[in-house]
Amino acid sequence: MKNIIKDLEGCQKEIQVTAEWGDVIGDYDDVVADYMQAGLPGFRPGKIPKALVEKRYKLKIAADVADRSAKRIFKEIMVQSDLDFTGVAEVSDINFTNGEGLTFKAQFTVVPEFELPDYKAYKPNKDEDDPEDALTQYLLSSSKLEIPESMIDYEANFAEEGESEEAARQSAAERVKLLLILKKISNVEGIEVENSDLDERIAAMAVEYDMTVDQLLASLNQSNAMPRIRSFLLAEHTIAYLLEQ
Repeated sequence: MKNIIKDLEGCQKEIQVTAEWGDVIGDYDDVVADYMQAGLPGFRPGKIPKALVEKRYKLKIAADVADRSAKRIFKEIMVQSDLDFTGVAEVSDINFTNGEGLTFKAQFTVVPEFELPDYKAYKPNKDEDDPEDALTQYLLSSSKLEIPESMIDYEANFAEEGESEEAARQSAAERVKLLLILKKISNVEGIEVENSDLDERIAAMAVEYDMTVDQLLASLNQSNAMPRIRSFLLAEHTIAYLLEQ
């Protein structure tokens, strides 16, 4: 597999990927297996001849494999390249050929470089009405960080109902800035979010929204909101850690 990463404006980057058949055949087999389980008239699920499924659903299989492989490969490259990718990647020019491989492009935003404030010198005031707010205001006011517009655009989608566009963008910029600061602190201090923590939060959200966990997970995955929830959990853990010091 080959990939070329190019610098664009600001914190934007573009990656061009060429994946060989061996890089995507696992995804192809998984997708075909899913279609075989779906069933066809006259066949029991799982008993449909593979060749028949491949012929009947050729175009759908190709589209599903292209989407699945592109997302998986992109995530793997981000981990291997040690790039601090954030937000949602814009994948384009996907070209999948059965038996040959896959090519695609993706544009994404990386976290800007910045210096952390001297957070270890911060001493919580036990008499504060809201010690968490006091800490966050200290971190925000003590950090110089220019937030990429694309990150503000994404976070502004979660504005409070009735909030003006200007107020929504200002709030979004502050949330993004705080999340980036806390994420960097968590990296320094080795603070992590366990899968059990995420499962507990999802279960609580499902009750709040009167949904089953599976329904909520499907909705969150479709809107690519899971990374945001994990980011907020990490921020909560990091704030709790700092207030305990």
